[in-house]
Amino acid sequence: MLLSGSKYGLARCCLYWARADVPDLPRVENPDAKAGTNRHHALEALVNDTDGTASALWLASLWGCTVEEWPAIEANIREWLPTGAPEVALYYHPATDTARSSDARDRAYQCEAGEVPMTVDLLRHRDGAPIEVWDYKTGRQDNLELAASNAQLAICCLAAARMTGATAARGVLAVVADDGTARLDEVELDSLDLDAIAYEVRGLVERTPTSEPAPGPWCSDKWCPARAVCPATRAAMVATPMEPMSIVVDSADACARIHTQIGLAEEFLETVKRARNEWLQSNPAGCELADGSVLQWTIEERDSIELTDAAAALIPPEAIERKTSKTAIERAIKATAAKGEAAAKMREVLAALDAAGAIKTTQFGRPRARKAGRRAA
Repeated sequence: MLLSGSKYGLARCCLYWARADVPDLPRVENPDAKAGTNRHHALEALVNDTDGTASALWLASLWGCTVEEWPAIEANIREWLPTGAPEVALYYHPATDTARSSDARDRAYQCEAGEVPMTVDLLRHRDGAPIEVWDYKTGRQDNLELAASNAQLAICCLAAARMTGATAARGVLAVVADDGTARLDEVELDSLDLDAIAYEVRGLVERTPTSEPAPGPWCSDKWCPARAVCPATRAAMVATPMEPMSIVVDSADACARIHTQIGLAEEFLETVKRARNEWLQSNPAGCELADGSVLQWTIEERDSIELTDAAAALIPPEAIERKTSKTAIERAIKATAAKGEAAAKMREVLAALDAAGAIKTTQFGRPRARKAGRRAA
């Protein structure tokens, strides 16, 4: 796995997960994490939207609110959201104590040997002031560290300072509520503070190859990516008596318990399915199941029809589906638009589609955990 800025807080507690010989497990998409990513995109769009032409429908869909609710939310956001460079990819090299930036979206792909990649939500330069690093926090923040002790903010400030040659940095945590208001928490780091962080990062990187598991509350609090394969947590699961998984949801406690169990079960299933598939691919003979059948890895084919003009003429009109998605449109625009013009083009297309009545909004229900006292979006 790869040590990154977002996992630097976990690295301070345990480095086993960052070893090169620890498998990089498949990620299970978390709806809350996806919602947080969309809100980050909305904040990025507002920073770029200097002329106020961004589609309200698009921004509302990113934020997870109605178009009618969005103007009040946007007004709250603009009260605290500063100007600057949004979504800046930084790469810090501990061995040389240097950093660089990139406009690439895929951070890990662009990472060179020995570098620690990270993303700064907003980088702000002001004459006569320290370089500013902003980190937005949305959704649940049960275990959020204050700015003064926040590891991710510290390493991002270090990378930003080294890249720009600044001798001081200011880190700002913006804890953003559903209504767009934000609680700001700041820390200022001078040259000695930055040097201390650099020394710590270099030491952690040097210890990573031989590090051993150090289990603790951070395994879950800081979302360790190796929990399913870590020998320490697996041993603890075997040694600790577990309450049988309930399939009866007849109380608030039972509902909360089963919600947690579902997440653990999904993570476990993704891990064991990957292990099963890899074994079957390496062993063509497969294995015999209890019912006498043989389980083997097979390659199946699935036909699809490319809807060219010639093909469309051969198909009954009722069988042709005429629909697309915002994701497909965004992917096509990013592939064809000039650098720096994709966001504006996306806003233009969505605004035109909205005016034409082509965008239909549907509602769906799903479980979503929120802090007590927060209203549903």
